[in-house]
Amino acid sequence: MPYAFRAYTEDRKVVEGVVDAVSEEAAEQSLYQSGYRNVLTLKERPAGTFAERYLPTLVGVRRQDVIDFSREMATLVRSGITVLSALELLQSQVRRAAMRTVIAGMVRQIGDGRSFSEAAARYPDVFSDTYCRVVYAAERAGNLEAGLNQMAAYLERQMALSRKVVSALTYPALVVGMAIIIVIVLMIVAMPPLVSLFAALDLALPVQTRTLISVYDFIVTYRLQLIAAVLLLAAALVGFFRLPAGRMVMSRLAIGFPGIGPVNRERYLERFCRSAAMLLRAGLRLPEIMSVVSQTVPNLLVRRSLDTVGREIIQGQSLSRVMAADGMFPPMMVGMVAVGEKTGDLEGALENVADYYERSVDHKVARLVALVEPVMTIAVGLVVAFIVMSLISPLYSVLRSISAR
Repeated sequence: MPYAFRAYTEDRKVVEGVVDAVSEEAAEQSLYQSGYRNVLTLKERPAGTFAERYLPTLVGVRRQDVIDFSREMATLVRSGITVLSALELLQSQVRRAAMRTVIAGMVRQIGDGRSFSEAAARYPDVFSDTYCRVVYAAERAGNLEAGLNQMAAYLERQMALSRKVVSALTYPALVVGMAIIIVIVLMIVAMPPLVSLFAALDLALPVQTRTLISVYDFIVTYRLQLIAAVLLLAAALVGFFRLPAGRMVMSRLAIGFPGIGPVNRERYLERFCRSAAMLLRAGLRLPEIMSVVSQTVPNLLVRRSLDTVGREIIQGQSLSRVMAADGMFPPMMVGMVAVGEKTGDLEGALENVADYYERSVDHKVARLVALVEPVMTIAVGLVVAFIVMSLISPLYSVLRSISAR
């Protein structure tokens, strides 16, 4: 969730901005790591304007914008253009207003003598802490181009994985949506005249028809109360899941729910391995990496395990040994990390684990969709068939009585 802040910079200027974090403590830590040592105010606020909150792909800064920006900056830096000149050139070419505003702010920051990574850190809602750390390490090594390309590739892989999951779930969502629309149309358009006809003819209705009419009468009679109850329940659930206890319940469901739980768990582990490998390649130490990577994982249970691992590493434990003691990390992952530690190629081992989980997520999602699609289709067909037969079967009785006469 976004937090608005006002803070003093090292040169005693007051800076205002927004940081995205799961809690106020996480926001404070993120600001501290971004160089804000004196935070004046920090409070939760809605994430931008109405359009930015509800239409982020239209007016906000998208992940694809950051990827394109990183690729273009890397190309310009490689060609020998200074960072400031490259940013000014991109500012004049970027069409998206939100990204153009960010670049303009970075131009001012670099004009005041700050580095590229320091300027990017002023926009934590656009450039993550991981992004800033990798770019900072690349700047220190004198190879900003490599850091930018590395982050662009990382973001592209994360976005591709998210798109695969979303696209796989699109068809089931469409099936459910169409089923809801069909049921609503039948209940609103077909039910009223047929119920009136049945009442006028005083027919002996079958059980399923009487059941459907009872449900329809209940909905019509108590529609306002039902709408109010649904809205109150939705508001209560939203309020609960914003609380720490509610977020913990949601985290447990996210990785424990049958079917989708294992997929989410492997997605989080893939993100951890990919980010840790990238930060190792950038030259960061493992304890520092754990504190950075844990903030990129949205699930509180996985984050708690990563924080525990980070604390144990600081005390001198090896990464594989701490992981083995925590039930969050599968034995295969622990074994691969142990091999990487023994061979001195922990970065490569983490990359291999990330690749494995990326393929595993693709396979599990495809298998889950293949299972869900026929089940949902059958369920929707049964519901629609029940409604249609409940309405049509009395009409056959009427037709038979008319033909008998």
